Amino acid sequence: MSIETFISAPSFTQLCDKVNEIIGELSGIVRLDSAPFVSALIEKINECAAAVQVEPLSASPARTQLLDKVNELAEAVSAVTPAGWIFYQAFIQNSTFVAPADGNYRVWCIGKCADGVNDALRITTSVWGGAGGGTGGMSCSELYFNAGDEVAITVTDKISSFGSYMTCTAGEVGLSETPGEVGTASGGNVYNLDGIVGGDGVYYYQTDGPSYPGSDGLNGGMKGGEPGWSKPGLRRSGGGGGGGSRLHDVCPYVSPPYTDLYQAGCGGDGRTSTVGADGTPYPDLVLSADIQLFGGGGGSGGHSGSPMPISLLTRGGQGTTGTPGVIIIERSA
Repeated sequence: MSIETFISAPSFTQLCDKVNEIIGELSGIVRLDSAPFVSALIEKINECAAAVQVEPLSASPARTQLLDKVNELAEAVSAVTPAGWIFYQAFIQNSTFVAPADGNYRVWCIGKCADGVNDALRITTSVWGGAGGGTGGMSCSELYFNAGDEVAITVTDKISSFGSYMTCTAGEVGLSETPGEVGTASGGNVYNLDGIVGGDGVYYYQTDGPSYPGSDGLNGGMKGGEPGWSKPGLRRSGGGGGGGSRLHDVCPYVSPPYTDLYQAGCGGDGRTSTVGADGTPYPDLVLSADIQLFGGGGGSGGHSGSPMPISLLTRGGQGTTGTPGVIIIERSA
């Protein structure tokens, strides 16, 4: 990002605002309080100067010198701030990142997205559809590394972390029709976004007619599963599974909204004894610049029928799994 210089002599408040804009482009420097004393402002300017290798101010400069120094900092920060980012590497298991060269890097840390509640194969399960999966936490940091610097990477079903810089937890699988807890995020100097809750499965059923579809996943996520129909006096209708929610789309690798492309498990049909359609799985991750992230998995569809006798049951469609945890590293363009 390019930081523009001042055109004319600013007020003291504007000067402070400009320094804070510069600070916003640098990591590890705390913002100024509003209207600091001149000495505090000089100290903060010199802290910024040291970060971008600009000569510090001498003691007690005049306002024109302050302005010149802030404009010098603006130019220096613009020179070291990347204009864009290029995919470099992605990890879905424990590993070590080794910086290939001195420079700026942007790192995305994403916790595993929850699987949908998948009760489709448990023939004693009730007729409601399972809940959709919520998303894992998402953090992002812009960092500077020297060639050969190493950072430990952890990616499991429970946690994703990039050394001590960022940690994100996975979304939790729900219970029956109720979605589980979303993942959390911490440590990022650009983003720290907790996950998005998954869609509800359907608890309700009908003894005469169709049940209800599952809720769609949030943020343009997976479509809820379609319901089954009942056979009056014999089989109740199975509800649809809840759709998995889509990850926050501040990350450029997250798929566009996909409600029309992926669907949770559908309810079993009591009229025809037809098994509900299985949920549509997401494609496997491709660990390249073409990587595409989705979100939580879809819940399974509910059964049609009563728990006993088992021979009268028609099961719902199976649920699907959520997007794995991942660490994505980019280099400055």
